[in-house]
Amino acid sequence: MATGRRAFERDTAPQTLAAIIQDEPEPLRTLNAEIPAGLSAIVERCLAKDPDRRYASTADLVRELALVSAPAIPAPLDRPTRRAAIGLALVAVVAAVAVVRFTSRPAAPDSLGIPLKGVPFTTYPGQEAEPTFSPDGAQVAFTWTARARTITTSTSRRSARSSPTA
Repeated sequence: MATGRRAFERDTAPQTLAAIIQDEPEPLRTLNAEIPAGLSAIVERCLAKDPDRRYASTADLVRELALVSAPAIPAPLDRPTRRAAIGLALVAVVAAVAVVRFTSRPAAPDSLGIPLKGVPFTTYPGQEAEPTFSPDGAQVAFTWTARARTITTSTSRRSARSSPTA
């Protein structure tokens, strides 16, 4: 379809079949002068009536087409390549913002030379474990062990009082 029409186009199917068998096709460059000479030669060789003039295998044809289609100059950037470059630039900007944000955080108290001191959660004897806030956030529930039994306790965040439940 390099010329915009079929090589052996006739009015009826039987006439077309007869033309394929008997007639030589018109040279491509007479129908479309913009077709490269190399491509024209390849197509005319494919349409040759004599089997000895045609390509022996499709591998030979592919090799010839590759030689003809190799661009002499690099192709300009097309839209997908441009979009990829814009996407890459956007990723770089996001990464730069993340690096600046995470490296400009205030230093932790222990890195400033301020000693950290553990503060007991309650004054109950034993060990406290599994602290969690209540759904309204007003209390802290936790478990603690005292004298070999586990007790679940709820403590209000607003007051220092606790009410153990067994």
